Amino acid sequence: AASLRFRVSGHRMTVYVFNSERFPLKDRLEARVVKNEPVYVGWKRGYAIAAADRHGVGYAVASDLDGEENAEIVASLH
Repeated sequence: AASLRFRVSGHRMTVYVFNSERFPLKDRLEARVVKNEPVYVGWKRGYAIAAADRHGVGYAVASDLDGEENAEIVASLH
């Protein structure tokens, strides 16, 4: 797994790239469709989490933004 932490307009954000078969976050998050992409969303320790699985590569965003914004961001990652 790899992670990148940064601030965007004062908001804390972490982007994760991981083996989605080894860390199946989608089993713990609620499924949604955003921009015609399956996205999994939830909350952990006060942070919104959104995740997507692209052919075994998982992408996740955790931030203090709201869940919809995180879902839009992760749906845009390729």
